[in-house]
Amino acid sequence: MEQKKRNIPKIVMIVSVIMIVISMIGSYLLMTSGSTVKVNDLNITIPSGETIRVYEYRPDSATVENPAPAVVFSHGNDSTLQSHQEYAIELARRGFVVFALDITSAGHSSQVSSTDTVGFGVYDLVDYIYYSLDYIDNSKIGIAGYSKGGNNVYDTMQAYGVEQRETPDTYVKRVSSALMIDPMFLSSEGFATDINVGFECGFFDPFNNMSFAPVEGYLPGDLTVRSEMKQFINFGAPGTFTEEEVNDPNVKVEIGEVYGSIEDGTARIVYNPENMTHASGLFSVEGIRDCVDFFEKTLGAPNPIDPSSQITEAHKFFRGLGMVGIMLLIAPLAIMLIDSKPFGALKNPVGESCILLDTKPRKAYFIISGIILSFIVPLSAPAFRAIPSSIMSLNGTAGVNEVFLNSWQNGTTSWLFINALIMLGFFIFTYNVFYRKRNIMLSDIGVKASVGGVIRTILLAVTVFVILYVIVCFADYAFKVDFRIQDITWQVLSWDHLWHALTYAPFFIFFWIANSMVMNGLDRIKGMKEWKNVLICIIFNIIGIIIVLIVHYSKLYSTGAGLDSPGNWKVYTTMLLFIPISIIGTITTRAIYKRTNNVFIGAVIYGLPATLFTTAVMMLPDYLY
Repeated sequence: MEQKKRNIPKIVMIVSVIMIVISMIGSYLLMTSGSTVKVNDLNITIPSGETIRVYEYRPDSATVENPAPAVVFSHGNDSTLQSHQEYAIELARRGFVVFALDITSAGHSSQVSSTDTVGFGVYDLVDYIYYSLDYIDNSKIGIAGYSKGGNNVYDTMQAYGVEQRETPDTYVKRVSSALMIDPMFLSSEGFATDINVGFECGFFDPFNNMSFAPVEGYLPGDLTVRSEMKQFINFGAPGTFTEEEVNDPNVKVEIGEVYGSIEDGTARIVYNPENMTHASGLFSVEGIRDCVDFFEKTLGAPNPIDPSSQITEAHKFFRGLGMVGIMLLIAPLAIMLIDSKPFGALKNPVGESCILLDTKPRKAYFIISGIILSFIVPLSAPAFRAIPSSIMSLNGTAGVNEVFLNSWQNGTTSWLFINALIMLGFFIFTYNVFYRKRNIMLSDIGVKASVGGVIRTILLAVTVFVILYVIVCFADYAFKVDFRIQDITWQVLSWDHLWHALTYAPFFIFFWIANSMVMNGLDRIKGMKEWKNVLICIIFNIIGIIIVLIVHYSKLYSTGAGLDSPGNWKVYTTMLLFIPISIIGTITTRAIYKRTNNVFIGAVIYGLPATLFTTAVMMLPDYLY
């Protein structure tokens, strides 16, 4: 039996590696449509001198002899060019050449300190394609963007409008169609008049609450009755709705209907995906369906496929499989190194559990305190996230400073840090009430450290991190794939972004140290099977989040508004993403604790990659956006 237990890390390691390999191959085959689409990693210098990184998805059918239509796709805030890869895949397999860029200050593009570039690189990328690439039909170039990317499309269209009005003799039409997906809505009155335009916003997107005037009797997300949508259509096809009809909710916009003329460049199309929230829009089957439909209608697809026929679910599965594989690899990799000579001094198998739930008060305290801690995490998020806005300011922008440039990550970090302090306080109280009186020392439950141990732990954590990062680099270099569960991702970063991401590591590590002190130092129940004990720890870590999310999304899907203000939608998305991170973190820190009898080692080892899981998609400096 003991031998079988010792083999578990090896088995988990083998399974994890298999998952990662399958993920790379499966993602690559789907991304390239079975090797019929070539993915090129480009770095393009734009007139401002900045460099933008672009993934070009070029179907084999796009040649000089047979030029193809093209689509430029811009991601939004706290995203990179890989974030919306499903959109690119579906367009490319239909024959479009797709150019997905890291907008300036995101991913591998230049880190900028101003907003001088129109559309954060979109405008200049279109010019590069229009004037430089002979395998592109430059009479059929489209642009699209999601969230902030949709506003990048808006800015680019405004720039074209200015050119058309102020310099009509030199104005060149470089774009034939433009689609804005889930942006903050702005009037399209200043757009160039000869470009087909689409607007897409999910029925349960928070920006519906924030951008549009409410219509009595209708949910906020219903675009069919929005006066703003009727005005949007009228700017392209004047007279479609009379002034009375614009404000009459009984006169409805037909979703997906072409208003105006595609041939004349006056077409306007409104999309309203039925079940799409802002977070799910990154990979929503409905959102992708409508994006494909728009460009098939306005540009014409060389290889027309029904927009509802997609491979996105399979691609998400393979990307997620690799992400889970990477996360599961942390513990067995660390254990293998702990068993080696350089880190052998950290090995110290844990002894018998200390806590004995032998009385009703102890059982009640154990259960009630665990549940209370579980609910503090989600319920405190809106308040604790706002802390950086009151203590940080850079260039008049609240929530950031010279070191911590990303406002969302600063908010998330403050939330985790305060919760870590709460857990630490709980640990101190519980230890003094239940352990110290029984002459159980801190070292007996793994709360111990030495100078040599700290140095070895840091070296071990760095070693594990580097090995995992090399795997990610190989996936990026050899297959152009990353590992991802929505915004939980591990991808290759530029050195600037990697450095800024890792500045958050001490805070994430502190959170996992506090969590490990409670879950491993305290919540080890004498006489209980280990798997049951670990399961209880997992439940304590996530049950509060799950219940709060159930209430939030139930309310959202029934009323169009969740528990909080629409502007705090990302708080609940972060909670959702924290569930798998927390599950893997609980398992990982427990496995390493069992090998070392130390609550700190596993927390440091897991906290380092966990930092990257949550910061890899951030943009710098965030306050520009």
